[in-house]
Amino acid sequence: MEELEVEAKYARFKGADWFSWLNKREVILGGAGGIGSYMSLFLSRLGCNIYIYDMDTFEPHNQSGQLVRQQDIGKSKTDVAEELAKEFSNHSLIEGMGKYEMDSEYSPIMISGFDNMEARKNMFNNWKTQLEENPDIKKECLFIDGRLLGESYQIFCIRGDDEKNILRYEEEFLFNDSDVEDIDCTLKQTSHCAAGIASHMTGFLTNFAANIVNEGDFNQIPFTYEYITPMNYTENVV
Repeated sequence: MEELEVEAKYARFKGADWFSWLNKREVILGGAGGIGSYMSLFLSRLGCNIYIYDMDTFEPHNQSGQLVRQQDIGKSKTDVAEELAKEFSNHSLIEGMGKYEMDSEYSPIMISGFDNMEARKNMFNNWKTQLEENPDIKKECLFIDGRLLGESYQIFCIRGDDEKNILRYEEEFLFNDSDVEDIDCTLKQTSHCAAGIASHMTGFLTNFAANIVNEGDFNQIPFTYEYITPMNYTENVV
């Protein structure tokens, strides 16, 4: 990307090897809540073309863990994501898409920030469909799945050319909603953990892009990453 074509807002990282690959690249983001509200802002700062799926509106309790202003209570979460991208990033390449279902759109880069397994499964299955339809683009395909609790989070990164971990993720980590353990509703989300998981997911995306540009695996992209705040515990499995 020629320097004259780069807007001033990208001046501090326009020399990054991942920037030219990610800028204006289509990203489908599932969820605009705890993970997605922060993720949409970070993606807008990279200049990605964002399609964000969520059908919920903001409620007062969302202020404990999501990127929402007082004036946004009662508004559509995707509408707020669009407003914040314009206000904080001067970015208009973001569009709200409603509920993500079995027949929804898919793209090589898909990021799940859903709070339910059904939507997560739909998104992953659709992402896999394009691998079968277009095997030549597997190396440019990435599925990132974030799972967030009040004081911990877990991230999965599945590359399109990693058949072993595609199968492992599908068999071990895509369980049913009925198998999800109930948690204390008074400790379901915190803003610092929500921002933390979105920051790590964005970092893994830039690492993935850098590896494509450099034609190698120079920057680590873990299959699973886990962080537990009270213990300051990190587990990273490549």
